[in-house]
Amino acid sequence: MKYTFRFGGSPMGWHRIRNYLECGLYGKFCDEQPGGRLSSEAMQAGLIYHAFQEIYHARAIRKPAKKVQEQFDTKTIEFAHIDPVGIASARLIAERAFRAYRVSHPPDFWGKVVAVEKEVKADITGIIVTARVDLLAEDSKGLWAIDFKLES
Repeated sequence: MKYTFRFGGSPMGWHRIRNYLECGLYGKFCDEQPGGRLSSEAMQAGLIYHAFQEIYHARAIRKPAKKVQEQFDTKTIEFAHIDPVGIASARLIAERAFRAYRVSHPPDFWGKVVAVEKEVKADITGIIVTARVDLLAEDSKGLWAIDFKLES
């Protein structure tokens, strides 16, 4: 399977706003980078980890979660449009983290999967703010927005 990254967050998400708040020139510089971010091994590992999560949870929308958990193999996923520098070690980091996650978390662990990588918008006092939610899941208590983090 070939996976093409949708780089970066949402157009008016927190990361972009934070970059401009830190320094206007830094925000402008980041906007000019591919995907709106500087690239590092940790960021590439995070991108790859998010891709694994997206594919894993999206399959649970169409198939039984237990079957997805048993059959999911990160080795069958090939990535397009990613900086090749550091990709091998970044992929190893992401695969190791994802394997640990998958062992204890079937795709429906958070509830019924509703959507993955879903862009949402909110009007906050006249300002439109956007976010790309990693996973939307629903259980008896309501709808949950889950954000996966690999880099701290």
